[in-house]
Amino acid sequence: LKGDKGDKGDIGTTGLAGADGIQGLKGDKGDIGVTGTTGLAGADGIQGLKGDKGDKGDIGTTGAQGAKGDTGATMTANNGLTAASGNITLGGTLTQATILATSATNTLALSGLQAGPAGSNKMVVANTTGVLSTVEIGEHRNYTTTLMNAIASPNPGRTIYNTTENSLYTYDGTNWVGQNSKTFNASVNGAFSGMILNANLDLTSTFTLAGKQNAMVTASFVPQCNTNGVSSSTSGEYQLVIDGVAQESRRYSTLNVDSSLYRNAAVVTWSGPLNPGSHTIIFRVIYMGGTVPTNAEDRRIDIFVH
Repeated sequence: LKGDKGDKGDIGTTGLAGADGIQGLKGDKGDIGVTGTTGLAGADGIQGLKGDKGDKGDIGTTGAQGAKGDTGATMTANNGLTAASGNITLGGTLTQATILATSATNTLALSGLQAGPAGSNKMVVANTTGVLSTVEIGEHRNYTTTLMNAIASPNPGRTIYNTTENSLYTYDGTNWVGQNSKTFNASVNGAFSGMILNANLDLTSTFTLAGKQNAMVTASFVPQCNTNGVSSSTSGEYQLVIDGVAQESRRYSTLNVDSSLYRNAAVVTWSGPLNPGSHTIIFRVIYMGGTVPTNAEDRRIDIFVH
């Protein structure tokens, strides 16, 4: 009878490798192995051609609003200017005395002025400081002496009515010439006795002219000997002194041939122009010699200006 299978014996030594057998069929792909360490970077390759422009990206979200800036200064205007809607325009109330300085080159003109309505009787004038004002038409021709003399650079031939002198005055290029007439005079009646040698006996008239005028001056007196002695004599000079300058001089002399006093009137005249201002005219008698002093009777000055 077959007996029981005995125990497996010990494995024997490996035999020599046999010849390779025929390659078997390709087995299934194995699992991917663990990634090895990254190798060193290779040298940069040649830059490729520029690619086409990409599409525009989407608009980003709106950023946060910045902080509010400081408030700017408020625009204002005054003294004839008006501020409105961010503009400054000419027009408004003057708040102080205002001067616009012009010159021969930088002149001031207004164009487009319209004709006034019928019956207008106002005009604009400037005084000596350039301040403008309105006056009645015709009023600009009426001036006091002070205002007449304050007219700056009047044109020759300009004529105004001087309300101080109640007369017309015309400017001749240098002075205002009055067209009125006036008379001034001074007199001393009776005798002035006992003039000493070379003494002056003056009769004075002082007056003021608003404008340039022509004047005619006549002066007279009656010289006689101080006593009525026989053959007594007296002599001297009389003259007109116009504003400190002797203009006309005459000699006088008288002689008593008996016990009577002889009287002979002595007259001197002068005429010429007088400029505006104050004038002093002196009728001067000067005793120069003789046996007795001179009596200067009835001295008189008559001044006629026109």
